[in-house]
Amino acid sequence: MPPTPTNTPLPPTPTNTPIPGSNYALIFDSTDSLEGVAISGLNGSQTIELWVRPSVAEQDGVIVATSADTDSGWSLELNGGQATWWMLNNSNSWQSVQHPTALTINSWNHIALSYNVSTNMGQLFVNGVAGPQVGVGGITVGPNLVVGGLEPYGFFTGQLDELRISDVVRYTETFTPPSAPFDGDGNTRALFGFDEGSGQTTSDRSGNGYSLTLDDPSWVDSDLFN
Repeated sequence: MPPTPTNTPLPPTPTNTPIPGSNYALIFDSTDSLEGVAISGLNGSQTIELWVRPSVAEQDGVIVATSADTDSGWSLELNGGQATWWMLNNSNSWQSVQHPTALTINSWNHIALSYNVSTNMGQLFVNGVAGPQVGVGGITVGPNLVVGGLEPYGFFTGQLDELRISDVVRYTETFTPPSAPFDGDGNTRALFGFDEGSGQTTSDRSGNGYSLTLDDPSWVDSDLFN
């Protein structure tokens, strides 16, 4: 049937999807963040990893967190420029794991945190180098996912790229960091490449359907993997 003034098809609503072949990151200026719902499947063993390019030395600020309160969850952050994981355990006690090596500013650093539910041990890796294993107790599950900062605990300054959250311990000893974007697999709970390049949302490419809403970080061309 030919279009009429009342049945003319409307074009589809544009969606904020990554541009094929694009390579973007998000830049944070110490006041910005991303926010989304809690990622399911994080009540056991897990690995949180991403690429971090700090622009300020010895900074304090949240990189990724699952809590907006003091009742549950964890926060992966920089304390004095060192990668640190804080977790409120099931005994209602905050525990921390810190890597001894400060991140290099204005360079890409790979950070990975693995938590083993069988041993209640957490371990941080910076650029593939293993830090100490630390007993932290049983994990608690936070109510949301926040990237880039959290009041009143501070905001990150610099660039972030390639965030992968998994429900398995991926690293137990020193390893070579990945040289290409992460691939999703059956243990990938969420995977954000930050490759949209525009708009106010960034999408999960794991196939699990998550998204994060931008609270004013900016898109920037990424030289990660170049």
